[in-house]
Amino acid sequence: RDKPLQRGDARINVGDIMMDGNRPLPEGYEIATWSSPLIPLIRHKSTGIVIWPVRFDLLPLYDYIEGVRPNQDIRGMTTVFHYTSAGGFSRLVAPPQEFYQEQWEFAEEIWDRLEDDFERHGIPDVSGAPEYSLSLVAAEPMSFTKREAVAQAVFRADDENLGPGRVGHCVALRVPTDHCLAASGEFCENTAIVLAPGKDDQAALEELNGPDGRRGRKQQVIAWGQRAVLKVKAGKKNDAPIVDRVRDLDLLEGLIDRETRTVIPPAIAEKARKTTRHCTAAFMAEVLAEEARRSSLASRLSGSKGSRTSSKTRHEQHEHDEEEDALRLQIEKLEQDKALLEKKIRHAAKHQKMADAG
Repeated sequence: RDKPLQRGDARINVGDIMMDGNRPLPEGYEIATWSSPLIPLIRHKSTGIVIWPVRFDLLPLYDYIEGVRPNQDIRGMTTVFHYTSAGGFSRLVAPPQEFYQEQWEFAEEIWDRLEDDFERHGIPDVSGAPEYSLSLVAAEPMSFTKREAVAQAVFRADDENLGPGRVGHCVALRVPTDHCLAASGEFCENTAIVLAPGKDDQAALEELNGPDGRRGRKQQVIAWGQRAVLKVKAGKKNDAPIVDRVRDLDLLEGLIDRETRTVIPPAIAEKARKTTRHCTAAFMAEVLAEEARRSSLASRLSGSKGSRTSSKTRHEQHEHDEEEDALRLQIEKLEQDKALLEKKIRHAAKHQKMADAG
């Protein structure tokens, strides 16, 4: 190049979930209302995670250190993600520290910033991962329903001290697929071990597993293309009942009591919303007791209907008939709500089955 690369010159290749002026954002993403038109930050609606709109391309760094490979145009590339805090995000997307003549120089700075962010936030390496590699996340924000799940994927731990603010921002990175490895172990389903330039996946696997490919069962690192094997193993361990699995996805929020795992009748859920109370087991007991009292009253009224004497006035008879009609309508409404709830549960179970199969 005749002139130094500017900030936008070195950042090439728009990510799969990033903004392109010629096409709309995928469903589930939106432009952050507070971002500037010059840099329209992307926001994932469900988790609120803010995403840098341009994917960082690290391939120039690999090409510079390892040399450009034959058939470079058809070399496989993979998009991985790094989730961080607001402060880490600002440091990662800051302008280059100096003007660069070559793209690999800026890519090297991005790699250094990632290593620094890993150290600042205490993000652990995968046990047994090759030296100087980065343990990133292979799943985009759309793959998660809540921030807690993102924190588990990043830190590979179920720790309540991992606040959602530590993973509230995200940058996408484009890396060579032949420098990616997968890992087994708890919370490693979405882990992508990205090797540093200078050693590809086959060389790293031979070093880790030995020439015969064998390794201890406690921790297994395999080629990126074989990660489906790990997903199958992880799926076999997740044999929770369908209601529990759907409940964890919050698809039945307001329909299933999270404490007792019992079905919440729609009428009770509606009462909780109107009274601004949470639909807990105690609240359900109160409402059910009230309904039992009304049902008992309806039974008494029904039993006494045949024993009414002609001495009652038309006005009294009319009042009793109206109360009976009202109670009958309430019972019919509860039966309708029950049928609707059962339909929603079948619908959620069907979608969960489709998600498991897909």
